[in-house]
Amino acid sequence: MLLVLAFSVFFSSYIKLEEYISLVNRKLENNSPVILNNHEIFTEIKGSEVLHQVAQMKEQTKLYKIGSTYYNHTLPAQEAEIFINGVEANQTDISDIRPEDLYSVRYEFDQTGRLRAVCYDLAQ
Repeated sequence: MLLVLAFSVFFSSYIKLEEYISLVNRKLENNSPVILNNHEIFTEIKGSEVLHQVAQMKEQTKLYKIGSTYYNHTLPAQEAEIFINGVEANQTDISDIRPEDLYSVRYEFDQTGRLRAVCYDLAQ
């Protein structure tokens, strides 16, 4: 009898936990600043912001390469690729990005709605 009671309490608590998690996930999906709601977060961005993102990405890649020589680390997959004027950010020379320029921003999504790429093109 005690064993049956323990199983029933466990499964009822587990079902309540799953319901709570699904409720929280639905709320997060509805409140997330995904571009599907307003179609664009930023249409233009300053070159200084693009420069900062490229420098940060290059620094992070360099640190992972150094860490992988001493530890058995692999470079984590980046959630979204970044392109500057059609060139991947890791291949872009920082000196080509001027802080005073304006860049138009374009977002690309995969079939599931996840952000696949952010493209910065020099606004003209």
